[in-house]
Amino acid sequence: MTQYNESAQSALILTVDANRRNLEVLAQVLHQAGYRALPASTIAAFDQALEEPISLALVDVSGFGSNIWQCCERLRERAVPLLVIAARNSAALQQASVAHGARSVLIKPLVVRELLGLIRSLLQ
Repeated sequence: MTQYNESAQSALILTVDANRRNLEVLAQVLHQAGYRALPASTIAAFDQALEEPISLALVDVSGFGSNIWQCCERLRERAVPLLVIAARNSAALQQASVAHGARSVLIKPLVVRELLGLIRSLLQ
């Protein structure tokens, strides 16, 4: 159990969402689970965040144009595990997400237990 807590505290999770309130909620959930959140609500903030040692990324593609996929590609190039968050599910979204490096797609509203379980498994 101690090993998990140490790794959780060292894990920096990039959260990307155009909606700042969603970023605040994600940060609270991650903080309560022992993770550090690095929020980005713009592409410029995303670019700046890439200078940090990111362990995992949660990217909500809602509210961004097609350039969000270029961001996902940069995460894949850096071997950063990526979970895509979306408002609704579609085959096209699933295909685009996987093609650009996502390990999984989560559909809103998020189930916190499921989210934290995926995060734990990707960080191991």
